[in-house]
Amino acid sequence: MKKAFQKWLFLFVLLAFILTFTGSYMVQTALAHRAAEVLIRVKLKAACAQLDNACKNYEEIAVVIHDKILLRADYLALWLKYQPETIHNQKELGRLCNILKASQMRICNAAGVQIAAAPRDLPPEVVPATVVASRPPVRIVIPHKFKAADGSYDIEHDVYISRLDAPGFIFLKYYSHSLNIAYDHTDIKLFAESFRIGAGGGIIIARGDDILCDGTLDVKEFRLSELGLQDQTQTSYNKVVINETPYFGVSLKYKEYNIIGLLPLSELYERRNQLLLLLSVGYMILFSVVFWAISALVEYKVIKGIQGICASLNRITSGDLYARADVHSSPEFIQLSTGINSTVSALREAISEAGRRYENELKLAAAIQASALPRPDSLKPRQNEVELYATMTAAREVGGDFYDFFWIDDTHLAFLVADVSEKGIPAALFMMSAKTWIKSLAKSRLEPAAVFTEANRMLCFDNDTGMFVTVFFGILDLSSGLLRCINAGHNPPLLRRANGNYEFLRLEPDFILGTLPDVEYHQETLTLKHGDRLFLYTDGVTEQINSGEEEFGSERLLTSLERFGKDIPEELAGHIYGQLKEFQGDSPQYDDITMLILDYRPERLTLSAEVEELPKLQNYLEQVCARNHLGEDIENHLQIIAEEVFINIVNYAYEDKEGGVSVLFRYDPEIQSAQLVFTDSGIPYDPQMVSAPDLSEDSGDRQPGGLGIFLIKELVDSMDYQRKDDRNILVLTKTTGGTKL
Repeated sequence: MKKAFQKWLFLFVLLAFILTFTGSYMVQTALAHRAAEVLIRVKLKAACAQLDNACKNYEEIAVVIHDKILLRADYLALWLKYQPETIHNQKELGRLCNILKASQMRICNAAGVQIAAAPRDLPPEVVPATVVASRPPVRIVIPHKFKAADGSYDIEHDVYISRLDAPGFIFLKYYSHSLNIAYDHTDIKLFAESFRIGAGGGIIIARGDDILCDGTLDVKEFRLSELGLQDQTQTSYNKVVINETPYFGVSLKYKEYNIIGLLPLSELYERRNQLLLLLSVGYMILFSVVFWAISALVEYKVIKGIQGICASLNRITSGDLYARADVHSSPEFIQLSTGINSTVSALREAISEAGRRYENELKLAAAIQASALPRPDSLKPRQNEVELYATMTAAREVGGDFYDFFWIDDTHLAFLVADVSEKGIPAALFMMSAKTWIKSLAKSRLEPAAVFTEANRMLCFDNDTGMFVTVFFGILDLSSGLLRCINAGHNPPLLRRANGNYEFLRLEPDFILGTLPDVEYHQETLTLKHGDRLFLYTDGVTEQINSGEEEFGSERLLTSLERFGKDIPEELAGHIYGQLKEFQGDSPQYDDITMLILDYRPERLTLSAEVEELPKLQNYLEQVCARNHLGEDIENHLQIIAEEVFINIVNYAYEDKEGGVSVLFRYDPEIQSAQLVFTDSGIPYDPQMVSAPDLSEDSGDRQPGGLGIFLIKELVDSMDYQRKDDRNILVLTKTTGGTKL
């Protein structure tokens, strides 16, 4: 116990250390990020402020140069006004161009067409339409940048003014060296190169996706998108890898530029890591002291006392009910020892009383369980249609398994096998409740799914014991072989088709009964044919173990069923029980063993809806009447009835389509009653709704049809029709003790 306590205490202390360290780590990381972001933003704002100042100086210089250029252009206009002959003197034009320090000079007429130029070899150039269309006098200065031969950018000015000597325009082109120098001094690259963030950080300047300046980061050959910095809506970057070095970054949008400051993560986390190292050492020392202090205190105050109590309890649980607990290390242990001694004394008295009461309970529970199972003579199935046998062998005086079978009506047989989760009187009462609900709901002609949904709801109501039951339940329609079934968490039954092998019936399992009240159950259907067999069982069959702790299992059950050659259900159940006992050997039976075997063998005839099939029907009736020792009169009546119904189905049921007819003969010798059940999937037709023909009319005036149905009604004792599952089912009953004419 000491080692277990120390282990859990160590885990608790370790968890506390991890949580404390994790909290410190997260706080220090957040503080480091915040400090780095503040530092970078201060650097970025300083760079923007310097750029603003340079741009302001540039604008002031640009205004001065602008006015100077216009003054020179005005001088040229006045010169030409008073000396217009200069236009035709190329030498004089060249001299004026040099005096005015212009790189080009053009004289244009009112249409904007060049008429003179300096230098002489300038190609003709038309004044832009926007200048021609402007109102006089024209005084326009257009600055623009161009790329020089060395790859740098310079600024030129195009000047347009109106002529004073004649309609037209004067065009001058100036290259301003001083303005270019001022512009270069405002280049943002100069500021980026001079700014350093930390020891290894810097500033990246970009326009769009193009990097203009990288400071000391050496990333000019990349684009922003290649560095993962293209998302300009993001103001900070937790990790940007450049040349295999991770950085923390902050971005700022300034005019047409994207300015991004980067600081290496190693610098960002340097102080944090140092602080965390110191905290880790301090935490380890603190938690180690706490661990050993608590461990020593608990061992001295608690563990020794618990060990003494446990030693006494071990003797008591080993069967020594006269052993006493005697621990006095603290008032709590003194009180605990006194309570244990009093409890053991009361336990000795209760055990003897419980033994007597338990014996009586077992007898009562066994009687309850025996009364719940149907007696072999309580149900007399039609021997020519179905044979059923069930058996249950309890593992102890009272088991948790049960089975049941009962008629819902003349054609529907219900059966089930179930297993309650517990044993004893509570299980017997729960079994009775489950059996009663299922049977009463089924007899009300509900579908199996509705039966189980309602039965489960009722069983869950006030189920304080927590018990549940697994059930396989089915309703067999003997007239069609249709089996509607549901598996509520039970073992899958085995199905043997006629002249075939056994195989497990893999139905979708539903939930057990008695736990969740709102479960909606779902049924499944299959069709049994003549000679088919169902084998139902509980887990006591497959989970029986031998001395080697090996289960009997599903494969052995399947093999045992296949090896049994006889076809009598009762003998098959005895064979399987014998196999289980042989496998069990000296091991006890741990669970109840329950089996239910159902053989389906209706005397059914399936025909095509064609007149040529009528002889087969007649021959079928001759055989069943002879086998059941029915007289010639009864046979003749049955032949007439069957022929009229069959011909009516052939002529009208399928409307010139192919179809089939199923005929089933039943005979109950106790009440001397014979039945013919006709089933077809043709159009709905209820012969009970057909009115009797007026036999007083002349045969030529009477409407055709109706005589066959009239004849059938006269020959039978009862007629029942229903439309079910898109099929017509007609049941005709005739008493064989007399002949109805």
